[in-house]
Parts: sequence; structure tokens; C-alpha cells
Amino acid sequence: MKNIIFLGFLAMFFLACDPGQLTTDVREPLKGSWTCKETGGLSYQVNVSSAPFEDDKMYFNNLYKLNGDVEVMISGSTLSIPTQTVDNFELKGSGSVSSDKKKITLGFTADGDPVEATMTKN
Repeated sequence: MKNIIFLGFLAMFFLACDPGQLTTDVREPLKGSWTCKETGGLSYQVNVSSAPFEDDKMYFNNLYKLNGDVEVMISGSTLSIPTQTVDNFELKGSGSVSSDKKKITLGFTADGDPVEATMTKN
């Protein structure tokens, strides 16, 4: 009898797992190396990674050529750079991701100086 009850629970467990309910991490196609071009001509590499335990957080390493990770929040195609200090610069701003996930446009301030940047996936 115990085996039948166990098999019943096991069957319910597998039937309750609907593969259609699995979500895709929107950050996955954004991870990796990007070329960042700021207005004014400065160009450099930025490495994008995702936070391991927060689905809406990413890290942009070397943004503004800073020695550290800039925390970036993502919601759909909208990016937000919460106020934070990285390498002694206060940063904040926002941006967006293109529909093909190959271009990121950012507008942020670094110690009050406005910066416009376009990142393209390498």
C-alpha cells in the first residue's frame, strides 16, 4: 500500500512539472564581452555578468573604465543604474536593450558629469 501511495505522489510530482512554465533568463544573451563607445569617442571593453541569486541584477565590469562592477537592474528591455559608488565615482542612470539583444544604450552620470554610451555585443 505504501508503494502505491508513493507512486501516486511521484506521478503527481511529474505531472505538475509543466515544461511550458519554465522561464528563460532574460540576462543570458547579454552576458559576455561588449564594446562600449561613449560620446566624445572613448571606446573600451565592458564585461557583462549576471548576479547569481537575483534575477533582475547584472554587473557591468569596466563601465566608464572604472576598476569594478557597476550594478545594473533589468526589467524587460529597461535598464536602471541605481546610485552607487564604484572606484570613487558616484554613478546613476538608465538605459535600454535592443530587441535583438545586440545593443545597449546607456545614459548615466559619473560624479555629476553626463555620459551617453552605446554598447555593442562582441
